[in-house]
Amino acid sequence: MLPDFIFGGVKGLNHAKAVEHLLGKKRRRVVLKLDITRFFEQISEERVFHFFRDKCECSDKAARLLASFCCVPLGPKGSSNTHKTIARGFATSSRLAVWCNLDIFIKLDRLVKKRLKGKDPRIAVYVDDIGITASRVSKAEMEKLYSEIEHLLLTADENQKLPLNNDKKDIKSHEEGMEHLGLRMYRNRLSVGAKTKSKMDRARNKLKRELNPGERQYIKDRQTSLSRYKRYIEKKS
Repeated sequence: MLPDFIFGGVKGLNHAKAVEHLLGKKRRRVVLKLDITRFFEQISEERVFHFFRDKCECSDKAARLLASFCCVPLGPKGSSNTHKTIARGFATSSRLAVWCNLDIFIKLDRLVKKRLKGKDPRIAVYVDDIGITASRVSKAEMEKLYSEIEHLLLTADENQKLPLNNDKKDIKSHEEGMEHLGLRMYRNRLSVGAKTKSKMDRARNKLKRELNPGERQYIKDRQTSLSRYKRYIEKKS
């Protein structure tokens, strides 16, 4: 029942599938990367209650009980704060955080497709990371779109504001090298990003040094794990 631009927390729709979706069909793409500030902490227990009651059609009592299970007091562990939000780190949190804001994300999808019409627009929501790509679009157009998205996420719902982390905003063209969710985006395939490649290089260089058997085996296992991940990503695309 979820739109095709929602990834994460759904079987088979992991981060690799999200980035693959952004490749699109038309070339000369530009990517706009967004990050929602303190996503889980923005979603109150009351918001979760209304999701269970209004969207899932639970009774008031059941919705209240489920919301209490999924939320904790805002602040450090053991906080006595009476304001409760979705708990970071709970198995349910990533799914609930998206489901509670699904209406806002649908409005976001409509905005993106309207502004980038005819340019093969793609959007992928992966928990609090949002990627948007389009073909033959300028960076200036993406900057303007970012401002509209920022306004939308703060005003689309009077009971829920989703501020963006401006420090994590990134706009890159295909020529500059596009990455999202730690994966490198080529014309029609994926590979691991710079961070994973750096880890692989460090592991390879460490194996050239004098190491005790335990250290050498640990690094070899790490290298094998990274290589397996690389093959998995490249196979997915």
